[in-house]
Amino acid sequence: MRATEDLWHKLAAILLLRLPEAQAVITSTDIDALVRHFPGEEPTVVVCDKSDGLHLSLVPRSQGEAMAREAGGLPS
Repeated sequence: MRATEDLWHKLAAILLLRLPEAQAVITSTDIDALVRHFPGEEPTVVVCDKSDGLHLSLVPRSQGEAMAREAGGLPS
């Protein structure tokens, strides 16, 4: 089990706190844009625990898997 699997809602809440009125609206246009941003790959959120806090990145799945392998989180 991945460490952040049960924390996704808390991470989303923290990100929402950074927005005006702590609200966001996601439309079908946003979903289409996400798919277009990574053609042929699944968008993947990578969480890296660093000394200054959690770093969240949106990357293609292949890059996320490579990052996890480099960090020792996935077998080679």
